[in-house]
Amino acid sequence: MRAYHDKFRGRIMLAQICDAAKIKINALPWLKQYMEEGRNKLCYNNVLGVCSHGQRCRFVHAPKTAIRDDFAAELCKVIKPGVEWLVRNGDAAPGPGAERRNGKQRRY
Repeated sequence: MRAYHDKFRGRIMLAQICDAAKIKINALPWLKQYMEEGRNKLCYNNVLGVCSHGQRCRFVHAPKTAIRDDFAAELCKVIKPGVEWLVRNGDAAPGPGAERRNGKQRRY
């Protein structure tokens, strides 16, 4: 994931990763303690790096100690094709001060 984090400046774009890997987000591995009424409440952005929503996130930010090695390995295995595709083919995140087409500054 280091090349991904470097290219996208630490932003996790899980929907794009899943699209590139040709999987649906609900196909990602899950942890039983973060399932609620059949829905996964785990914040994968937090697991994979940093969640930009912070305290306002509607998903659970699991403590790092709750993320077992086997879960992390399975998650990485599932998203690896998408991560690799985006590193090779995806547009990099613009640097600080980059402008959007409409002239407004992009905020991260």
